[in-house]
Parts: sequence; structure tokens; C-alpha cells
Amino acid sequence: MAARSGNDGRIFSRLEPSCHWPNDDELGLLILGPKRAHLWPAIVKVEERAGFPRVSTLYGGREWAAIVEFYERRRRNVPAAVMSLDPTDDERAKENWGPAPRKGAPKA
Repeated sequence: MAARSGNDGRIFSRLEPSCHWPNDDELGLLILGPKRAHLWPAIVKVEERAGFPRVSTLYGGREWAAIVEFYERRRRNVPAAVMSLDPTDDERAKENWGPAPRKGAPKA
């Protein structure tokens, strides 16, 4: 974990993972620090529902650039519905898009 010099106003400007696809153990240390890293598994489950990047089955980690973008959008107060529309989140979908169409109803 190398620290970059300078501060460009980004939250993660000083954090640098060991690779482009860090695993959850490394992310816990980077994001929460060594004393709270054990909380990461529970936190990441909640964050995934808000659009946090999922673990790549190919690379076995989460893409660092997408993680930085996730937190930058949050810092800029971009609504969660714009960040990610999770089709399993029925309440948020109803709130943003209205009720789901009835089964068997003709498509428009």
C-alpha cells in the first residue's frame, strides 16, 4: 500500500492498493484501517446493495477504480438510484419507477 503524494481533492488520493483488483482483506485495511478491518465483511454486504463493485469471478477481487468512483459519487451526493439500480431492491425500484407491471399484462 503505497501513498501517493499530493492531494487532488479525492477521498482516496493517498490510498493505493497492491494491485488493480484488491481482495476484501486488503480493502478492509485500506478503507477502515487495521483496528476496524474486521468489520469490512458486514459493511461490504450493505455497500453492495448501494452499488459497490462486486468481486470479479475472473480476477478474484474488486476493481479499485470502480471503488474510488463509488465513494466519489457518494461524496458528491449523487443519489443512490443513479449510482446503481439493483433489481432485487423492490422498495427502491417502486419508489423511483412506480409499481411493477402485473404478470400477464400486455407490454406497451
